[in-house]
Amino acid sequence: MRILLILIVLSVCVSRPAWAGVLDRRGHEVNLGFQYYNTKDFGSTLDFSGTWLLILGEGYIEVGPQVEYARIDPKGEGSVDALMAGPRFEMNFTPEEPLTGYLSFTPFFTGGDLGKNTNGGISGGIGVKAFAGDSASVNTLIGGQKIFADGNFEDQDSFFISVSLSLYLGQPIPLK
Repeated sequence: MRILLILIVLSVCVSRPAWAGVLDRRGHEVNLGFQYYNTKDFGSTLDFSGTWLLILGEGYIEVGPQVEYARIDPKGEGSVDALMAGPRFEMNFTPEEPLTGYLSFTPFFTGGDLGKNTNGGISGGIGVKAFAGDSASVNTLIGGQKIFADGNFEDQDSFFISVSLSLYLGQPIPLK
């Protein structure tokens, strides 16, 4: 956990923005990330996610699909494979600046071993995007997740920290 926190702080501090933000000049964001979850009474896990977002208007709103894979190692039991997928929504505070805060929200469906015992969930957080050049950013996100159980066990509340890399592609998509 300490190493992950150090990596997050270093990623924000070391990535000096060379240009202003790119969200108002690009049409798509492709994001690959790592998340560390600490689930109450259950254990912790490290998972991987991929997201493709459409950047709408002048970069304040982004929407698109997200897929996440996790291998969960519960306390005292065998491992569980989990696949989570759903639409991701982001709101960027200052898309034209070299450093912008953002809010993220994702309702998701569950699959794999986890899908047999759950009815999906929701995830949300607040983060920072530090732009490196005119087509990339290093992102950090801190938030929470709730997985809805189907009756075999209790709903699971998690706290998570995410570090990701985004690449920005294409032309802006105007809102009319």
